[in-house]
Amino acid sequence: MASLRSKSGCWTCREKKVRCGEERPQCHRCVRLGRFCDYTPRPRKPYTRRQRHARRPPPARDPEEGEKDEDQDEDERGPAHLEIEFPGLSSVDQQAVHCFRTTVSASIDTKDPEFSVPFVICRLGQTSPMLMHMICALGHQEIFYQCTEDSSGGPSSHAVEHYGASMRLLAQTLNLPSSDAPDLDAILATLWLMVLYEQKFGDGCALGLMTHLQGAASVLQSRLGNLRRLLEANFSDPEEKWHFSPFAGRMIVWLAFLDGGAAFVKLGGDFNRALGSAMVDLAENAIASRLRGFTAIHRYSASLFRSVWGPSYPQQQLLEDLENRNLFYLYGECGQMRFVLSQLENELLPPSSSSSSPSSIPLSPLVSGITTTSTEPRLDPLAVARTLHEISLRYSEIFEFASHLRLDLAHAGERRKFIMNIRFVVPLYHATVLWYFRITAHDKPFKFKERQRESFREIINLAYQAHADEGEKAMARIAWPLFIAGIEGDDPVHEEWVLKRFWHLRQHGENFSRAFRALSFIQEAQRAAGRRVPLPGCFDEGTLERFAI
Repeated sequence: MASLRSKSGCWTCREKKVRCGEERPQCHRCVRLGRFCDYTPRPRKPYTRRQRHARRPPPARDPEEGEKDEDQDEDERGPAHLEIEFPGLSSVDQQAVHCFRTTVSASIDTKDPEFSVPFVICRLGQTSPMLMHMICALGHQEIFYQCTEDSSGGPSSHAVEHYGASMRLLAQTLNLPSSDAPDLDAILATLWLMVLYEQKFGDGCALGLMTHLQGAASVLQSRLGNLRRLLEANFSDPEEKWHFSPFAGRMIVWLAFLDGGAAFVKLGGDFNRALGSAMVDLAENAIASRLRGFTAIHRYSASLFRSVWGPSYPQQQLLEDLENRNLFYLYGECGQMRFVLSQLENELLPPSSSSSSPSSIPLSPLVSGITTTSTEPRLDPLAVARTLHEISLRYSEIFEFASHLRLDLAHAGERRKFIMNIRFVVPLYHATVLWYFRITAHDKPFKFKERQRESFREIINLAYQAHADEGEKAMARIAWPLFIAGIEGDDPVHEEWVLKRFWHLRQHGENFSRAFRALSFIQEAQRAAGRRVPLPGCFDEGTLERFAI
């Protein structure tokens, strides 16, 4: 019974009365058996502590020290997590929410699940049916996809039902006047979950993905019209002057990153264009203005967890946030540069006149009022290169030590998440460097410059390390850098290794399956041609299905 009452192991192991390795966010036993790994703290049964103390004498230690330890334990977990309940949901929907809070949460956030952004979203869902329906939809579809050998036959019926209900409520909400609309947090969170759903499980047409990204851009334009004034006035204004919460700021950051990923295959871009229109002339050029304004929003969102938990936010979590803060500012800048590079590619490699561009697909009435015309001037490839170099200088210490950090050493300990995050973020930067050279040398034979070779080597090294320590699940976090390395490599051994990773990633969603087929096709076509084969042309001609990873 001692292991069952352990405060450290996951509930999945504790309820089975087996020893838990206590690895987070998922213990090795749950990973090995393919089970949900639940670290969510649960309230104690009434009077259990009092009865136990009545039967057993207190341990031989200072009573004040014991009280301090118990108080510290409560502080570390925080009281807020005990308040989250979903009494109105069926048992099936409760399981879907549980999947969202554990499996889905672990795939998108390395923080402890009970102090993560997905947890905050669940709390918001308690008072927002629109958001709760989308939480259930994503959880149901994740369960269905993992438990069904052939998931190509269609989505889960439960997921479809909740998705449709959330869409109807979102449509009603967006048609309300701004003064009558519910919390902006719930709107942005719902849109982000819809984009995430389409990214993981959407079809090859990607109509849903584009619609939701354009809907998010419409919300940005109509409900955050004061964003430009706020960015110009003061980069550290508190919430009452920003007029939106740190959580809304975090959703803007995450939506922008997903939109930049969709722009890579010409499916997105409207959200980042809307952001760009609010950031013109904040710095010496358009790219610097974009990064400066975006970083201001990102820095403002850094107070999210302290604004949710207040004084009860655990010190350990706060220290982790401080340790990872600059790393995630780099993550945000990489997302913006991915969008900038997609725009540069559009200018240097315009689509063929015979192509059926996704942008020609009729939009949903939800986003019919969006203005998608870009106000940014044409991009100078040299200005893009200078910005990439400035980023490398700004975060030089992170890049210098990234591949030298080890998880398998005993002293990694509390730094484990920091190392995992470095292996997630740093490859993103190196992938933007490789993509820049691919765009600007699209019609030339393969010939690596030293800068390209260094970026390729760093992506492969960090991917090898992550795969050795965490297995295939770590590859989903760096799928886009792996894809870029897979089509830019000149070594058959590395090409095969990357292709094998994507073969395993197919289990994480249909878009990974499309990416696997695209990678296999491009590698073979480039070997036959002896030069780079542009991806946009393959999409335009219908040779490959578009995907968002």
